[in-house]
Amino acid sequence: MRFYWYLLGISLTIILVGIIALNNNVQMVEAAAPVPTPNQVLQSAPRGLDISDYFEMPAYYPGAEGNVTNTAKILRRGQGVPTDMIEMTDGKINSELASFWGKMQADDGSNYNYFDVTKPQTFSMWLYLGDQFPNDSDGMAFVIQNSDDGMNAISRYSGVGSWGFGTKSYPQGGETMGVWGGSNNTSIVPDVNTLAKGAIQKSFALEFDTDHNDKQAYSNLLGFFGSYTRDNFLDATLNNNNVFEAKGQHIAWNYPGNFHTYERHMGTVYVSYAMHHNGAIPNLTLSGNLDVKNAWHHVTFKYYPPTDSSNNAHFDYVYDDKNYDGSLRASKYVRSVKSQTLNLDEFHLAKGATKLRWGFTGSSSTQLKTSGVIFESIPALSSISNTSNLYDITQERDIPDLDKDEHADANVNNGDQLRFEYDLNYQSGWMTSGAIDNNIVLPRFVDFTGDKSGVIGHIFYPNKTVDIPVSSIKDGSIHLQLESMDPSNDKIKIQLNGQANIGNSATAEKQTIAPEHASFDSVRYRGDSMSYQFVINPVTDKLKIDSATDEVQKTSLNKSIDFKGKIGYEKKSAFGDTKITLHTLIDGVEQEQTDETVNADATEYEFSLPIAAEEIGLGKHTVEIFASDSKHRVSESVKYDVDISDYKKLKLDSDNTDITALRYKDSYLTGEIWYDDNSLYTKDELTLYGSIDGGKWVSEKLTGSDLKASNEFTEKLLSDTLSVGVHNIRIYAQDKYRKSDILTYKITVISDYLKLDYDEAYAFQTVNQGTTLVPRSGNWNLKVESTNTVWNLKVQSSPMLNDITSLPLNGEMIYRTDYDEKSLENGPVMIGSGKEPTAEDSITDITKNWLPNTGVLLKIRPNVTAGKYTATMKWSLGNTPA
Repeated sequence: MRFYWYLLGISLTIILVGIIALNNNVQMVEAAAPVPTPNQVLQSAPRGLDISDYFEMPAYYPGAEGNVTNTAKILRRGQGVPTDMIEMTDGKINSELASFWGKMQADDGSNYNYFDVTKPQTFSMWLYLGDQFPNDSDGMAFVIQNSDDGMNAISRYSGVGSWGFGTKSYPQGGETMGVWGGSNNTSIVPDVNTLAKGAIQKSFALEFDTDHNDKQAYSNLLGFFGSYTRDNFLDATLNNNNVFEAKGQHIAWNYPGNFHTYERHMGTVYVSYAMHHNGAIPNLTLSGNLDVKNAWHHVTFKYYPPTDSSNNAHFDYVYDDKNYDGSLRASKYVRSVKSQTLNLDEFHLAKGATKLRWGFTGSSSTQLKTSGVIFESIPALSSISNTSNLYDITQERDIPDLDKDEHADANVNNGDQLRFEYDLNYQSGWMTSGAIDNNIVLPRFVDFTGDKSGVIGHIFYPNKTVDIPVSSIKDGSIHLQLESMDPSNDKIKIQLNGQANIGNSATAEKQTIAPEHASFDSVRYRGDSMSYQFVINPVTDKLKIDSATDEVQKTSLNKSIDFKGKIGYEKKSAFGDTKITLHTLIDGVEQEQTDETVNADATEYEFSLPIAAEEIGLGKHTVEIFASDSKHRVSESVKYDVDISDYKKLKLDSDNTDITALRYKDSYLTGEIWYDDNSLYTKDELTLYGSIDGGKWVSEKLTGSDLKASNEFTEKLLSDTLSVGVHNIRIYAQDKYRKSDILTYKITVISDYLKLDYDEAYAFQTVNQGTTLVPRSGNWNLKVESTNTVWNLKVQSSPMLNDITSLPLNGEMIYRTDYDEKSLENGPVMIGSGKEPTAEDSITDITKNWLPNTGVLLKIRPNVTAGKYTATMKWSLGNTPA
């Protein structure tokens, strides 16, 4: 089949020649304007940073059959070009190969121009990719890498050595662009693993591909008409729809050293390799542009470090986002890819390491080509982000950017007070930005007349504010000199105040206000921003609101108030839209707005706005209601004085408000909460507030979902909360609308604790004549509770007297041990002690080890008069050693 295809091609060629001969008298058509030469493009380059010694590059790449020259070189401003740039290929020879890298360390060994994976970063650059279209040769790539080869990293083909012997490594470009894997003889590359080993290892690449490589290696039958053995197939990967993943000239990314990036295709004789294109932007015009202004393409690459425990960062890239003068292009002309995942594991960083090498690689093969890079932002030096914003002071709302969303509500009214904002944020870097030259082109149809002092805005620094006088305006622009930015001066906000003015609203037409350019230029940072695109509408009628509800309203908390009234225009204009918005302010705080549906042709609308008294709250309040229409015309407000009374009270009480607490032991406050109407509630509706000794009130949300009329609470006081002494703790409960009275607890904190637990009466057994030692009767309860103190217990007895005659007993109470016996009437007798203080409560049962013939007993003598006798026992418990 291929044999006949070639014959057909020859036949067609002959026919075409004949046609040309027959039509040699046809009138000539005027030729198209020529594409600017590379020299013209370089000489008309946009302004970039002075790149000093921020980059490094090898002079050559060693190869199997000699060194290959690195064609990348720095061109300095004033030496034939208007700004510093790096020329990748110069178009002087075929098969050029180039690379340059940020200089990881300065001459003094300090960190320098690196890529830090822990910091947000923005790379802003201009690219020139050649003067031929659609098949320029070959493109360049933005590369981040951790290769062991360092700045010498480059793609290497696997090829056959001299005289056809052996396999050699060749540093060559072609479709690899100096970063991808490839081969000039696919028969010696057995698989994707081998192919990937020829790429820059441990790397990420974003390619700008000017040549669509989709030619498969082949060999004709019997070798007729030659063969093509070089792999030139990287862009031939098909998607699910069986079309190229990246058509035409394109931008895409992947991991060059990962074998999953590639896929193997087997032909009749030879193998070809294609690669997967992530985040592809296809069908671009990267090269061969018709004028010097469009030949330079701006690219912004933004990196966002991981925000969780994963090793996944994210990045965005935007192509052609700026015009030649630095102004941002309208969004509809910009090609972008958002929120791509960058797996940092691909770089195989050592533990604790955060810095990578970054730079560009590029190549040309069969066609002469010139290409170059200009930098506006190098993050390791000074990474600065800039944003803009528009706020309508009259409408009290942010105005969205119509350029970003053509359906956004970006309407302001003629006469509205507007605030234009420009923010600079220093994100990272090891150098200051240098003083920033700022030029802001002011939007049309906005008056910047200034206040009574002639001030039209301010510059806000972290530690001061600088006025911007109206005299700063020159020819529709404001020129400002901003201070250098660094970690201590990391935020600058510029605010400009103006008033929308399209003339007399009676005769004016609405105006769409185009974005205007704001530029920021310093020695280490160049950035651009645009004011928002928005619409100014003429105000042809005034919206008004009339109330049908009394200005003074009184009700209870369990009811609602229905606010009623009418909305219309002073000149009886029709609404023109189906939506009117009611705005409510309670004590000056705006509530959720209410959208009302109206007839667009109607001139009046009666509204009813019920508001539950619970939403207003107890007590006296001011309620304001005003209306706005779809064009944000705002009525005056109607005001109401509202008095909300309660229909129940929240009660709080406790049975124990006088508490003695041990310094080393937790104590508890207990109480009960209820409503005086016995309504049911859950504890999680309440918050308890407490204050110690008149200090700051602190809150605790109660928990519990059971509906009850009364709920108990227990609040724990940790042992180290209060010092020794007397304290007052005040608490109250509060629900969404009301609070209880304050309950006060008196807490007496002591450092130690000692207590005797005894009975009011003890007894001895009934005895007969002749008994001398009378046992105890019943249970003698006698315990000592102690904490953090030593102690001793003593007892003394009065004489035992006859209940009738009051005569003394012929005997006495004694304390008896196995070894001793003491009379309790002669003086205090120690009967127990605690010799070691304990931090925890300790209870000692004094009578536990008493036997029938030991402990406190009654000893009597002969000839005792019968009767009942009584004595008084005096217990003495002291915190002194025994």
